[in-house]
Amino acid sequence: MPKVNNAGCGAGQGKLITDLTPAEIQQAFAVNTFTTLYTVQAAVPYMPRGGRIVNIGSVVSRMHNMLGTGVYGASKAAQEYLTAALAAELGASRGITVNTVAPGPTKTDAATWFPAGELRDDVFRKLASGSRSGAVAGNVEDVADAVLLVVSEGARWVTGQYIAASGGITA
Repeated sequence: MPKVNNAGCGAGQGKLITDLTPAEIQQAFAVNTFTTLYTVQAAVPYMPRGGRIVNIGSVVSRMHNMLGTGVYGASKAAQEYLTAALAAELGASRGITVNTVAPGPTKTDAATWFPAGELRDDVFRKLASGSRSGAVAGNVEDVADAVLLVVSEGARWVTGQYIAASGGITA
């Protein structure tokens, strides 16, 4: 049975890094990075050899040109590093694959992740200009399909990877 870590928090979105409070920074890392680590630690003892772990990241972790996303992107980049480290550790010892599926903007009920204003407009312009699919936002099903791909038996040799489910939006 696969383990999917799908936690995300945009604490501080829309603010410059220098304007964030310590509480906003801690919240972003607590939800986006530490939740992944702690749930993997809790789940691994119960996972069978050859299991799958998928961490839901974000393409923002590799997009360094968007003001107002700095701590969110950094916390998701830290999660991405954990994916690679866990893949090495768990692959060698237990045959478990660990990958990151990194969505771009996704239409959800919680899609108010970035406050309205000039920085939001700039972020959306940059995302739209980078889309290769013609769409700025995907659907939940688009992300779910990418997860199904990496947990399939056909992906048993895929581990430690970053897979963007973003309509081609890249840094």
